[in-house]
Amino acid sequence: DENNNTIELIQKFTLRFNETEVLITVEDTPLPFVVIPIDTKNIELTSNLQQQMINIKVYDSGTNALYSEGLVQVALPNKIIDGVDVGGFDAYSVPIVNGIATFNYTGPNNLKSLIESGDKSSEFQFFHEDNPSTKQSIIILYNPTSDYVPTNYSLEIGSSDNSFTMNIPDKEKTFSVVLKDDKNDTVKSDYINSIKIISKNSLVGHIILEGKKVLAIESKKQNSTIFNMKTNTKSGLIPIDIIVEFIDANGITKTIQQMVNIVVYSGPPTAMSLSYISSEHDEERAKFIDNFSVMATDTYGNRVNTAPSITTGAIVGYSDDGSALESDLGTYRAKRLFFGKYDTNNLGTITPIGGNKANFNLPPMDNIDRFKWVDLFNDKLVVFGEGYIYEALGKWDFDRLNSYQLELKDDYFGAQRDKLFYAIGNNKRQDPCLSDGSEYVGFAQTEFPMLDEEGTAKITFKYDYHLTGKDIMLWVNLAGYQSDTDKLTRIGEAKKHTLRGMGLVPVPSDGYTINKGTGMHVSFNIFHSAIPEQYRNGHFRKFISSGKICKYVEVDSSNRENSITYYYTDNNNFNKSVVKDYYGIFNSADENLTFSHADESFVRYKDTRECGNGGYGYIDYFLWADSEKDCTFALDSVTVSNEF
Repeated sequence: DENNNTIELIQKFTLRFNETEVLITVEDTPLPFVVIPIDTKNIELTSNLQQQMINIKVYDSGTNALYSEGLVQVALPNKIIDGVDVGGFDAYSVPIVNGIATFNYTGPNNLKSLIESGDKSSEFQFFHEDNPSTKQSIIILYNPTSDYVPTNYSLEIGSSDNSFTMNIPDKEKTFSVVLKDDKNDTVKSDYINSIKIISKNSLVGHIILEGKKVLAIESKKQNSTIFNMKTNTKSGLIPIDIIVEFIDANGITKTIQQMVNIVVYSGPPTAMSLSYISSEHDEERAKFIDNFSVMATDTYGNRVNTAPSITTGAIVGYSDDGSALESDLGTYRAKRLFFGKYDTNNLGTITPIGGNKANFNLPPMDNIDRFKWVDLFNDKLVVFGEGYIYEALGKWDFDRLNSYQLELKDDYFGAQRDKLFYAIGNNKRQDPCLSDGSEYVGFAQTEFPMLDEEGTAKITFKYDYHLTGKDIMLWVNLAGYQSDTDKLTRIGEAKKHTLRGMGLVPVPSDGYTINKGTGMHVSFNIFHSAIPEQYRNGHFRKFISSGKICKYVEVDSSNRENSITYYYTDNNNFNKSVVKDYYGIFNSADENLTFSHADESFVRYKDTRECGNGGYGYIDYFLWADSEKDCTFALDSVTVSNEF
């Protein structure tokens, strides 16, 4: 563009500004993102209360064009909660005009004092309101010039509890303002012309005067001014602009203006969401990585900004239902202990039993121990479902009580909840098609075990290649609040997710050519392009190439229950009558077709299943060409599909 910025767009695109590089990942839904010009990334202040205009560019990640919808917001450094003067902005959310959001910034009141205290700079982060996870920073550097004469006066701003934070709703706190000289003596009230205190964000809080909400107050001939702030139901910042006009020791009228920011915390978390973001390949560690985002809000819809701690994990393999025969364990025949909205006759109930304890119950089944195959040492219970029942959701440790009851080890502070979806299992299972001790292993983690100031956290799930196409139950828990019981409690969320590992390819990649007037049974095997091994035990979708394709019928596929890849085998030789009987694809004009591979046992329709050849993924077709011309048949691509 006009600033010599270059843009490269593939699945990800990189914006380069001279020697500065910003990497933005494009996901399924394009999001706007901010860009800070190189000459604005570091701003030097040389005098007190210095004003600076800051222009923030906004782009659309889908089109690469300037973006002009919504607001750009600024996040202030954490030191404001200690009352540190970092300066302030005319507005903290700015509309975008022609792709640019313009902020007007006024620097701190006393640069020398900040430097002497060891505070030499402040960092401000800017982001589009629809994409708070992608922030860009500007550093404000304090560097007063050598001929600068610092003020001999300063404002001392305090609060009733020595903090500059408040809670919601309708909470009140007292603040004070005192003007002092360079000897730290309080200036006499006779020298104070006026002290004005102005609240800049009435949506979050107000100044209270004689029991009424006001935007500003002013006092004259009075030092040590006291004012009260009261919150509403919104969290965020309340910038307070303090302007003091006074007469100095030389009889000169002067004005000191200082901005202090009060941080209003959200209420306790009441709701959570868990969303898939993207997938990556960690070649060095032989892992795929799926990325997720968790977000929590309070009862008023505020994003939780209190940085609560979170825990996360996942079930990778499910326990078998106790109704399964021992000979069927680990096979498609054994129903798994996973019940969702389509298994409404087997849903669970959490029942409090006193002493902050509860049981998890299933409907009893005659003479069947539902939890017979549950591993009490490793397995976890994960509860998910519909409705605002967050205190029941997430992961629970348990002890077994009987054939249909589990005792929750974790304290439970919620109400009785029924019709709960659930899964039982752990994060590693023996590979059902290998006897060498190989296991499926997956690991969920967060970079920081808490939510950030936007109420979000990124969760990464790392897993072995052969888990591609398998599903997991990912869970998150934190300390929160259940609104319908009016209690602080543990809340959670869980999500079934099919692991999206990349790079599945069909082999042979160029497919098959069938001579005119002939038919052939063919197979495509599924490989990971990332490793020289075949894909197994996971579901996939295939896309057939267009063009002069053969007539075809899908004979068999490894996409089956439980995602355990079994071959269907048959002792009969492959022949025309078998295909005709089972698929009805021939008419009288086709009776003279000839066949290749006629002596091999390819048709896999019988009920004899084995983990043949390591349980590799495959698709079998029968192809045939009409009597006039040859034909071709190939698969364009293969991708992961939902397991169940």
